[in-house]
Amino acid sequence: MSARARAQCVWHAWWQRQQFLLPPGYGGHEHRWVSIQFGVVGCALCGTVHACQRGGNNVVPCLRVFNEDSSSVCEYTAMVLEQSMLLDHTLDVEGYNKNRERLYADGGARHSVRESSYGENVAQVIKQVDATVHAMLYSDTAARCRAAEILRFKRKVDNALQHYTSKHRGHPLQLDVTRAFEYAVCTVRAVRAPRPCINPPPEQSFMVFKRVMVTLLQTLNIVECSRTRVNAERVSVFVVGMLYVAVQGVTAHGVVILHARPELQEILPLQSMLYEFFGLHAKLITENENMLKRYVNACTEREFEVLVNNLQHAQTPDAGYTTAGSAHSPASCQ
Repeated sequence: MSARARAQCVWHAWWQRQQFLLPPGYGGHEHRWVSIQFGVVGCALCGTVHACQRGGNNVVPCLRVFNEDSSSVCEYTAMVLEQSMLLDHTLDVEGYNKNRERLYADGGARHSVRESSYGENVAQVIKQVDATVHAMLYSDTAARCRAAEILRFKRKVDNALQHYTSKHRGHPLQLDVTRAFEYAVCTVRAVRAPRPCINPPPEQSFMVFKRVMVTLLQTLNIVECSRTRVNAERVSVFVVGMLYVAVQGVTAHGVVILHARPELQEILPLQSMLYEFFGLHAKLITENENMLKRYVNACTEREFEVLVNNLQHAQTPDAGYTTAGSAHSPASCQ
């Protein structure tokens, strides 16, 4: 069965399980979209299905939202439809010019770079995945970020209390305090309330997640280990994005690609604080999630089977990393 046929089976199964209030495809209402799988949503009222990969064949076309960098996103599925920025968030014109001058110095001759073997590159990917997970969850920077989040939450509560008391002076004290706290609770209810003491699970519990990351990076050619050098920055950004995506998990064509880890919801730093403490833009999370979706959607039936087999091996408790040469290198999905 092809990937497209599997996807249609998932949509059909969702459609059969629902009980719709309105006739199928009824147009005289505002659609209430619910997620079916990544890149696919359905209306809980009339059963209309919207899949970005179907393009103009959708009954309800993509509602494009344009970002500051001129990329466009579908409002229904949050999938990036057109992208105009590079994945490397650290790249700018000045940095590019400096690198260009360095690479083509000495009369225009490019500096030679020693080529790394496939095994060395895979080992570097594994090392970078380990380092990124440790930095985001167990490092001193992560601890400082959690402490800053607690202080930030306290300031929001204090500001809400001060705003209310200054606005309602002269009221009876007991009634004023009660309503002030009610106002403060309503003000911060949309903000994550940090726990005073968070103890992340043992780092060993993320071994399967790390193996899945290495498998995805290799199998989907997000980084090409057969090239001269591995882009460590790209590996780190992808792993950070997948940590946030893992809160809800990823399912494609009825197969679990990334198991859900809901406990990460309160352990990971707030996305709004990523740049301050880790130098990463929160937008990269969505970009990497959509990059994974595009890679999986582009797989043929055979390539998707290879990906599923590799992921099943990576999720085996006693599985190890594959660092040997091309005889053990996973097939590409490109």
